[in-house]
Amino acid sequence: MLRKIIPLCILIFATVYILRWIPYIDLSMVCKLRFNIWLTVLLLFAICQLFHIFYFSIILGQIHKISSLYRLAIILFASYSLNYAGPFKIGIPARVFLFKRILGIPLSAGTAAVLTTTCLDVLVMVTLALGLSGWIYLGPFAGLLIGIAAVSTFTGFITLLHRLPRKFVDRYAWIASLVAHMNSLSAPILAAAVFISVAKCLINSFAGWLVLTELGGTVRMVEFSFAYFSSVLAGLLSFLPMGIAVRDASLVEFLSHLGTPPSTGIVFVGIDRLVWSLLPLFMGLLAGWQLGVRALIKSADKEVST
Repeated sequence: MLRKIIPLCILIFATVYILRWIPYIDLSMVCKLRFNIWLTVLLLFAICQLFHIFYFSIILGQIHKISSLYRLAIILFASYSLNYAGPFKIGIPARVFLFKRILGIPLSAGTAAVLTTTCLDVLVMVTLALGLSGWIYLGPFAGLLIGIAAVSTFTGFITLLHRLPRKFVDRYAWIASLVAHMNSLSAPILAAAVFISVAKCLINSFAGWLVLTELGGTVRMVEFSFAYFSSVLAGLLSFLPMGIAVRDASLVEFLSHLGTPPSTGIVFVGIDRLVWSLLPLFMGLLAGWQLGVRALIKSADKEVST
């Protein structure tokens, strides 16, 4: 019961916080965005999506052979749209079943790939948020130390996973299979995956900073990245679908502390949601529709052949 009540209360509080600034919003600020800014942001969005597909392909390809990158991309886009259907990002576990049904990847291999990519993304986000906070308030050296500490924690977790007692692993076959798949990931592959994950985050942050600067914001790139990544983490902790309202209110609040008027922050949040949330949602719905149509065609072909 608390899992339903607490996120609902958080959602109401965040929504009220945003709505109280609506009368002060000047929509004419959107007209300040020049065409080349829109074009640049959309180009960065496309690059980020390509990185995301490549990110999954190198992890999943190391665990199990991928038959089609196109089908992998369709699955990733379709599963993204499911994150709006409920809390806990249900689109992420849905990928495991779509990998099994469409690509023929065993559940253990798909689970290992999804767990690895999700943990790496969260690790990178937490590391960037903590590191940038140390950079801003304590200095660059402190930010670097915090980042190294976060990466070291993840490295220690992987080491413990590799050294699970054999009795415990052998007792549960699915754990043994999952650990075996994760152990198959080599250090260069993990390093490449971390690099791509960092690149995705920085591209997203840089695109947002360009938009905010064009709207009149004077926040530095480092400060904006700290506010952006911290708001994403706040949305994750809220357990609401895509952190709706909570992530937005958090970002407006962070930016206001950095000198950006809340009215400008809300306009920026709307543009950011349009590009980085609604556009992928639309692409995901199209991908899901295509997957559904293909399934119907295949079932119709089987009925005709029989």
